[in-house]
Amino acid sequence: MGLLSDSDRPVRHAAAAALGRLGDRHWQAAFPQRDGPPSFEALSESPRPEVLTLLIDLLTVALPEDRRLAAQLLGLNRLNATSWTLSERACAGLRVLARDPDATVRVQALHSLGEGRDAGSLATVIGSLADSFTKVRHAAALAAGKIGDPRAQQVLVRVLTRREDVTVQAAVCAALHRLECSAGSLAALVAALLRSSGDGLEPLQRGAVAALSRWSDPAAVLAAFRQSSVLGRATTRTPDVRAAACEVLGHL
Repeated sequence: MGLLSDSDRPVRHAAAAALGRLGDRHWQAAFPQRDGPPSFEALSESPRPEVLTLLIDLLTVALPEDRRLAAQLLGLNRLNATSWTLSERACAGLRVLARDPDATVRVQALHSLGEGRDAGSLATVIGSLADSFTKVRHAAALAAGKIGDPRAQQVLVRVLTRREDVTVQAAVCAALHRLECSAGSLAALVAALLRSSGDGLEPLQRGAVAALSRWSDPAAVLAAFRQSSVLGRATTRTPDVRAAACEVLGHL
């Protein structure tokens, strides 16, 4: 069993084949190819409790594709349908992968940390908001929202107000809606909506509209709009921004 998480693929395949000859054919399906990655389908649908331990061990193997797959599988709720909590050992492994040399591995590790709602991983997630790769920062923003710790709010607001890719800022909008912990979050979202006019800014506008439309305090949103004069007769806001503000009010 221990060799199923060996760093070399051929060794893992040979171990699975040996277990199959001993009567345990489940692992042959999970490791079908001598030089290929594990089977996503076989492992994700497995009822075997030892799969979780195996996946944690696979987080440390040599090939990025295998590390990414293990991180992805750990993020699937159906692997632990009764109570979705990642063990501390799993979280520790995913936190290491969040700093992996391969950006795609970092993205998947952050997604799984978010799905696991592990507050102990907040510092890792926040640190990833400064990653050099856009997709990693995007994943970090989504993970911060899913973890739901209010301590992330100030950092997320700074991301929303700095020069940043609009897809990342749209993810920040979703995260701030999940946190919804201060007037500062609301002010940042309104400001994002007001500056969301122009080519390429539609993801930011859609993200701000979605977050503000579901805000728990409609009166606060209305007051923020009045203060910004977004819907006033003398407003200088562009038509698409005013239309977006109307859309928000229509959902409150």
